[in-house]
Amino acid sequence: MTFCRIIMTFSGSHLWKGIGTTVTASSGVKNSLIWKKKKMMFEELKDVSEMGGTVEETLNAFTTKEEYGVSITKADLVRWSILIDRYGRPEISVQIFEWMEKKEMKFTPSQLATFVDYIYRVHSIRAALDYFESVDPDFDNMDYKAKNWSAYDFLARSMSKNWNKRPW
Repeated sequence: MTFCRIIMTFSGSHLWKGIGTTVTASSGVKNSLIWKKKKMMFEELKDVSEMGGTVEETLNAFTTKEEYGVSITKADLVRWSILIDRYGRPEISVQIFEWMEKKEMKFTPSQLATFVDYIYRVHSIRAALDYFESVDPDFDNMDYKAKNWSAYDFLARSMSKNWNKRPW
């Protein structure tokens, strides 16, 4: 064994490597903190009517206050509205989408179909149809590759289920 190898092996030089480096929080820790804060925001939004507030006030507070220190995205809002609907509160989901529309956020075709579904369940098929026609007035129902086909397909199926009632 050479002298250098002996020094490197038995001198504890591997311990010196750890001393010179700094320990930072891993990205996993940061992400878990963000998810915890967003979960708290979701819980507050889910229980907004029991706490005596409105959805609009709560969402405006989320965007202006630095209380949580986390910014919310359109994807967060859509995910929260779907989860809130699963808790049996579609009226809050409609209000979330209405707030997003007021803030001029653009909906993807699947998000539009989700919003039309919530409007149908909370208000009526007529309100859902009116909203769809206001969003896409020149929709061609013969073009199945159209951008908003999924929302139109949902409306058409809902109308055919309720054909005898004819609420429109």
